Amino acid sequence: MKIAVVSNGIWPDKIGGIQKHSYELVLSLAERGLEVGVFFPIENPDYMNKFFKENFRNVYLFPVQISALPTLFPGHYLFNLFLRSRKIRHALINSPFQPDFVLTQGLIGWGFRNIPFKTISHLHGLEMFQKSYSLKEIISKVPFQWISKSIIKHSDYQCYYGPYTANLLKELGSKRLIPFPNAVRLGRNAPFTVSTEYLASNKKPISFVYLGRYEFRKGIHLLTKILRELLENFQFEFHFIGDIPAKVQLIHPQIFYHGKIQEERKIRLILQKSEVLVLPSFAEGMPTCILEAMSEKTAIIATKVGENSLLVCESNGWIIDPHQESSLKQAMEEALNCDYKTLKEKAEKSYQMVIKKYTWEKVIRNFLNHL
Repeated sequence: MKIAVVSNGIWPDKIGGIQKHSYELVLSLAERGLEVGVFFPIENPDYMNKFFKENFRNVYLFPVQISALPTLFPGHYLFNLFLRSRKIRHALINSPFQPDFVLTQGLIGWGFRNIPFKTISHLHGLEMFQKSYSLKEIISKVPFQWISKSIIKHSDYQCYYGPYTANLLKELGSKRLIPFPNAVRLGRNAPFTVSTEYLASNKKPISFVYLGRYEFRKGIHLLTKILRELLENFQFEFHFIGDIPAKVQLIHPQIFYHGKIQEERKIRLILQKSEVLVLPSFAEGMPTCILEAMSEKTAIIATKVGENSLLVCESNGWIIDPHQESSLKQAMEEALNCDYKTLKEKAEKSYQMVIKKYTWEKVIRNFLNHL
């Protein structure tokens, strides 16, 4: 079987959930002996060509060089997205790689109507259809809702993470659904020890971690406000991994900003030394960062959005209402007051859940069985 994967960037060249998912998808398909064509926009393909040759087999790389409109141009993002989609569509149709299926990741499938291949769209979390918390947010989502509906209409199959996204897709007219939950790869950093054991033996303060981009829907502004209050009464560490602007950073010896980290080993090392991942998002799909933290035996504080309730419950963390300061503060206080045994039990539950359901080996096998 031949599969073409179309994405608006590939990790580690581009950072993001879809980009990381695309990388792991390509790797997992190639490991099972399938031929994979990868079509994505890029400005400098030399680095990625070298990276793929060193790390992949059965993979054919088709980077599409694109000159984007400057950000000052009104509607630049939507125009550039459509331009990328159409150029990649043209590259795919005219390439020597003729796939059995084309899987488009996110909104890059906008221009992929009327192509001579079976298409599978994976819109991931469908955040544009989730609850909004301001008029500006409601208005900004309208074009993305329209694009998503167009992609669903013109694709043969649609992937879904879990029951929440499946119901959304059905409401939008999807009839041919393929289950495809997010997943994580295990066993890359086995030599390191579990953080809760380090906590017990060294009596160090509990360590929280946030992993992700800086944008409104991630709820970082609420998290920052809660941290200011908690620092007055508790001893703990908080680590931010992501491009958090300096103007919104807290200056405090217990708060650490690591910036954007591209090396997965470094990210996982910080996760392993942390006890609790905090993700106070207002909208999500099925976050890779939660699965990565769970695979490193970490308890989770997350909001009831997207498919988070599939991953987080009382046994492995705290699942809270979004956009509520009191709920976030209470969950973090409970984590701070937890004894070592309780934290360790929650961390172990996280790990066992990943082992049982959310490894790439299991998820990709089920996906291919459906195809």
